[in-house]
Amino acid sequence: MYEYKVMDASSSKDAEYKMNLMAKEGWKVTSVVYWMRWVVRLIITFEREIK
Repeated sequence: MYEYKVMDASSSKDAEYKMNLMAKEGWKVTSVVYWMRWVVRLIITFEREIK
């Protein structure tokens, strides 16, 4: 079974920081979406296996 987490990032540096931080906790990126409603954001979805 897997668990998922969704985060947003306001810049590529912010996205890189968050992805590296989550990777240290065992999460992997499953998708990245560029969002342009009202503000520009990257929506990042992470997953990890529940043990």
